[in-house]
Amino acid sequence: MHIPDLINGIYESLGGAFIALSVIKLHREKVVRGVSWLHVAFFSSWGIWNLYFYPHLDQWFSFYGGVVLVATNLVWLAQIVWYNWIWEGSQYDAFLHENQIDKYEEAKARPVMKADQFGGFDRKTPVYSHMDK
Repeated sequence: MHIPDLINGIYESLGGAFIALSVIKLHREKVVRGVSWLHVAFFSSWGIWNLYFYPHLDQWFSFYGGVVLVATNLVWLAQIVWYNWIWEGSQYDAFLHENQIDKYEEAKARPVMKADQFGGFDRKTPVYSHMDK
């Protein structure tokens, strides 16, 4: 075991875990915002290259961490393609409409604190958001 290989493997595995957060968020929201499929595809292809490259260097921790990273990146790329170009139309509109209503009801039920004249907050007097108007 080489320490640099172990450290790199940990970084690759953590990268996969952090990308998994994006996978989960995209699965919940079903709307791609602020991310391009190009950079995800580029880093996925680099990860695939690393899966070929690491065994030649006898870096097995990096290889297994790379498996986690590539697998998660490919799932994220597939989601981006799916939600941008395949999953659209009535399913998308119905999903957005349903979630907009849910978010409106949640926001309406949450009190918003009113700032007093000195810039502080009067915590005793909740006021409701602009959606009640």
